[in-house]
Amino acid sequence: MNQHPENWASEGKEPEQPNTPQPKQSRNDPFWLSGAVFLCVAAVIFEIYQHVTDPQMMGFLHDDGVYAITAKALAQGQGYRLLNLPGLPFQVKYPIFYPLILSLGWLWEPRFPQNLSALHGLTISFAALAIPLLYIYLRQIKQCGKGLAGLISLLVAANFHFIYYATSLMSEAPYFFFSLLTLWLAETGGKQPSKRRLGGIILASVLAFHTRTIGLALIGAITLLFLLRKQWKTAGLYLGITSGVTILPWLLWVKTHAMPLNALNYPMAYVYGGYGIEYGINSPASLGLYLQALMSKGVEPIINNLVNLLLPQVGYWLGGSPLGFTLLSLGLASLLILQGIRALRTQAFSASGLYIACYLIGVALWMYPNQAIRFSVVILPWLWLASFRAIAGFMNPDRLERFQNAMPKTLSRWGSALALMGIGAFLLWPSVGGYHLLARMRGQHWIEPSGQTAPLWADYQSTFAFLKTKTPPTAGVAGIWDPIFYLYTNHPGFGLFASSLQPFHGQVTPESFRRLHASLEHYGVQYIVVEPFIVNQQVQAPENPVATLLMQKAIPDFRAVYTAPHGFLKVYQFQTH
Repeated sequence: MNQHPENWASEGKEPEQPNTPQPKQSRNDPFWLSGAVFLCVAAVIFEIYQHVTDPQMMGFLHDDGVYAITAKALAQGQGYRLLNLPGLPFQVKYPIFYPLILSLGWLWEPRFPQNLSALHGLTISFAALAIPLLYIYLRQIKQCGKGLAGLISLLVAANFHFIYYATSLMSEAPYFFFSLLTLWLAETGGKQPSKRRLGGIILASVLAFHTRTIGLALIGAITLLFLLRKQWKTAGLYLGITSGVTILPWLLWVKTHAMPLNALNYPMAYVYGGYGIEYGINSPASLGLYLQALMSKGVEPIINNLVNLLLPQVGYWLGGSPLGFTLLSLGLASLLILQGIRALRTQAFSASGLYIACYLIGVALWMYPNQAIRFSVVILPWLWLASFRAIAGFMNPDRLERFQNAMPKTLSRWGSALALMGIGAFLLWPSVGGYHLLARMRGQHWIEPSGQTAPLWADYQSTFAFLKTKTPPTAGVAGIWDPIFYLYTNHPGFGLFASSLQPFHGQVTPESFRRLHASLEHYGVQYIVVEPFIVNQQVQAPENPVATLLMQKAIPDFRAVYTAPHGFLKVYQFQTH
């Protein structure tokens, strides 16, 4: 098969003709020139991404607020703690490295939200560096032609979901960078990596894990690769050192610092107490129920969201057709499964292939159906690569090659280039609309993308001002987005979610409201903010049902004290006995 770099359909196979000359790197291309191009590309991406950050508003992904708060604690020398919660408990849910990075922004500018630009800049830097690294990875490891490697890198960089999380205070961008760096080091090290190369793989793996615990999939995949190559010593050395500085210390930290679970701290422990507590509460009663939950909450959401992840504007072409959306998602999932089967049959294993398999299994076991896109955004490059290779196979590459060979070489290259440009324009055109939508959302401070609740942020700001000036500084404030009330008002927070009611086997009873009432009183909550109930940036209800139901059960204990100008938010005083 023709292996010219210009061939966009290249699948990375070795040339069939042993005497075919291989392209050599020009001696006239100094290392500094390649580095300068790398940094220039990163700088352009950084500027484009920075343009769609919000310098005032954050915290409506919940995790972004938690990251910002723990980063503040580290910058102030208070340890890895949740400053927004009563008693300042330790953080045992998310690893420390990303908050440690963000703490540099707090050291640079201790005032919030004035430091949001610095915090965003630190996060975006990893996304900006990851895109040129992705191009190098595709060229060197996957043997993609220049055009295909550039197109995949551009499709990832322009993806709405990728930009959205890279321009939020979320860990996806740094994790993507460290995981990609780990795979690049592992797959360029040859069959038997040197000690220096192995050290680099270990370091990158450690940084990936301490950015997101799903990095466990990366560690497992590389260990499995060494085992499949029968490199027992290398596998043991890698797993032993990596586990010794990631999994074991993290488990020890969680074991010694997790908050105990009881009726009073249940609402906080469920959200902030670590995955062990959360899964202990949610674990199904039998194996049958577990498998049913795994399919409905783990596997099915991944499959259903693959095309929405790959093409966020898929509805633009399908017209909202659920059948077309489902068929495309099932087709892409089948493609991944077939590639996995082929790798098993041919034993052509790669670090990236094993990683994608381990990662998707990990996401399925996580069973967070409303976070399927977010958790899968870091595997975008491999989804695009699999899709383009499937297109190349469907077009019958052998016939395409014979057709190209029958044409003049220059014309053949121009034909491939034009075809690639046409496909790129077709796929990227809707992404421009997605970028402009994100710019409008961030520029006008929309909490959800429809714009129907545009004044909502103004109501939050008015509520913050009321809490800061009209309430005691130590008064606890309960609401859905409890981290933001600490960040913008310095009040201790208390989350009001469906889980706060301590449902028993999924059922909420009168006892549930009594326990929540006692917990609010125990932790000194004096005010409850009733806000619109938003899930995945979509308004599900005009008021938080947990707060409204709680107040209906105990009407004499709650007194309305403030209504925001547009009526989206209301504040009630909780009168304890």
